[in-house]
Amino acid sequence: MTGTDPAIEAVQRARECDNSRLWALKDEALTPVAREALAPIRELHKPYLCHCDAPHHACEGCLEEWPCDTARLIYSETELGSE
Repeated sequence: MTGTDPAIEAVQRARECDNSRLWALKDEALTPVAREALAPIRELHKPYLCHCDAPHHACEGCLEEWPCDTARLIYSETELGSE
């Protein structure tokens, strides 16, 4: 995967703890769990397109320019590039 992905980074941080049961799980099993944990925040911080002639991007949750600082923490670079 190219770029950063907050869910994968969360899995990597979780692996730093000393928990043998966590180590037994594969990254592919933990990544969806991390994504689910981010889901409520993603609902608050998502792109909003105005309906003017020249639409511009803003964050629906905080009305900052898209992507806002929070969005950069919860969306992968791939997702941010496709917005």
